[in-house]
Amino acid sequence: MKDQSDSVTEEIRSTAGSGYHFSDQRAGNQEVRAVYYSFALFVYGFLAIVALIAAFNIINSIGMGTSARMRQYGAMRAIGTSVRQLKSMVVAETSAYVIRGLLTGLGAGLPLHHFLYQRIITSRWGDAWNLPVSEFCVIAMVMIGAAAAAVAGPIRRISGMSVVKTISVQ
Repeated sequence: MKDQSDSVTEEIRSTAGSGYHFSDQRAGNQEVRAVYYSFALFVYGFLAIVALIAAFNIINSIGMGTSARMRQYGAMRAIGTSVRQLKSMVVAETSAYVIRGLLTGLGAGLPLHHFLYQRIITSRWGDAWNLPVSEFCVIAMVMIGAAAAAVAGPIRRISGMSVVKTISVQ
């Protein structure tokens, strides 16, 4: 393939004459593409680690919050609150965390994303900034998945404990 492209290049040079200068950008383009893919792999790997840490933080926060209020849940069960109502309370609290986190992330992240995109991409290549909808959907799915995982343990613990045992938890 290389021999054929070299012969085509030589044929173009001979046809055009000596007054023109030709350059082959293919090797440079391949290097740029390789650097781009390496950088993208690094950035997305870093973002995956950050997302994993955020998911574990959500799980830990919900679990710790539920464990800290276990006596209160026991007292609520003693006065007649059903396990289903307690589950709904834990799910509502978790949903509030997720919604607040998404809104805070959007409020802080979108202006920062727009600023960085303008400085790095638009200023060099002229590409216009677009709302990162697919990225937001991925983030929302990670948060919802982490919230579902966070709720599962405390709900199982609340469901399996008797009223007396729930009140006496230290």
